[in-house]
Amino acid sequence: MDFVVLLEQFPLEKGFYELSICIEKAIQLIRKDPEAGAPCRYPPLIGWMKYKFHSKLRPPHGQKADMRIVYRINPQLKLIDILCIGKRLPKEMEDIYNKAYIRDQEW
Repeated sequence: MDFVVLLEQFPLEKGFYELSICIEKAIQLIRKDPEAGAPCRYPPLIGWMKYKFHSKLRPPHGQKADMRIVYRINPQLKLIDILCIGKRLPKEMEDIYNKAYIRDQEW
């Protein structure tokens, strides 16, 4: 996980603390139900799943989830491999899917 990047995106202590709680809740939900996410639809992330969640405990009504966890299920080892956790920033270099693409090439 890119804590340095997340600290830059959520510079206030309260915001980062709230985000860390949201990340923990999202991971727990994925652990309970690995199929909770949706399949990534575009290469090279086909085979990975994405789980959308909010960076705030109480987001404004109707606000889209701004965070993603990109993961895959490893049934042989009964593990969930997490590739990336980060903010969705469409068309920006810091977007979670750009990072996932780079990490997938290194995986």
